[in-house]
Amino acid sequence: MFQPRGASEKQCADAVLKAFQLAATNLPAGVALALAGESARDLLSPGDLERFDQALLRAVAKQGKVYEGQETLAGDIPLKKIRSSGPSPAFAANQMVLLDETFAGQTDPVTRDLVLGHELSHVRHKDAAFKQGVKTLNEMLSLAVTPGNLALELVKVVLQGMLAQESKAMELRADREGYEYARNLGHSPDALQQAAGKLFSQGSSQAGLFDSHPAGPERIQALANLSRASTDA
Repeated sequence: MFQPRGASEKQCADAVLKAFQLAATNLPAGVALALAGESARDLLSPGDLERFDQALLRAVAKQGKVYEGQETLAGDIPLKKIRSSGPSPAFAANQMVLLDETFAGQTDPVTRDLVLGHELSHVRHKDAAFKQGVKTLNEMLSLAVTPGNLALELVKVVLQGMLAQESKAMELRADREGYEYARNLGHSPDALQQAAGKLFSQGSSQAGLFDSHPAGPERIQALANLSRASTDA
């Protein structure tokens, strides 16, 4: 952190916090969201991202298991197998994809490649870093909020809602790119549409304002449209 001569570390931290307060209060919420998210995408170093990922692996290991060794996806992104009690069969960290061993052993190749392609999209677009940046902004706002400061409370709620909408868009983009990834591996549009139908029918039939993922029917329809376009091309 830049520290002017004669200023203590606490004074510098307080100044940064006040700057966030002013920015969040005076900037449109969409600008604050984009600024926080894109700054994290651009400014977090590979070392920072690696530290986040190692912390995630330690958390997974406490609840399940992280296996030694790794494969690579698309030539350069690590794939690590885990044993997890969580609901997601796979998820993206900052620089790697984590795949649950049970899902990997029981699912068919079409669904597996569709899911892995989806998570690869998140890694390539640094979606985890974007969300971390917005989360950090919200945490700093929480520190700044004093009783009765309705403006900052409102900004926090608006940011949460906008992040949820941004997250839904990320998921639909990852669905599209996951579909293209699986198509490039030789899977047919019909097989992918069937796999998506089974996979996303397990999700919610409706998405709320603060939900991070679109509703299952919306995701199925989006990939059905993509499949139809591929067939017509």
